[in-house]
Amino acid sequence: MALVKTRPTARKSVKTAAQWAALVDEIIDVLSELGGASHRDPAMLRLAARRGARQLSDQLRDDLIQAIERHRMGLDRDGAEPMVCLAFGEGSHRWALTPEGRRYGYERLRESAPAPSTVYRPVSVAA
Repeated sequence: MALVKTRPTARKSVKTAAQWAALVDEIIDVLSELGGASHRDPAMLRLAARRGARQLSDQLRDDLIQAIERHRMGLDRDGAEPMVCLAFGEGSHRWALTPEGRRYGYERLRESAPAPSTVYRPVSVAA
């Protein structure tokens, strides 16, 4: 009798539209920090680190890839332009922000940045 190795089934994640959109927002934030484009693996690792994880779980990896695919297919956009694309076309693992995604991402970064200090403190120069 031959043993048959089976591939583990992918874990399906049941999420609401708002949860998928929140994942896409997190990806947009990370891509904005990385200059607008990155191979998906470093982007996902950075997102996991931002969440306080030391490594990327299989579940989070699957969810992030699925979130991008859903976004690209228009399942969460209500007819709006996509904000993330595959930089080198189908089959590419490089995620990139579209022009709309850049605007949205950099606006989110600006909103989350701490306000600059408005207190003027003169600096004395020693002669």
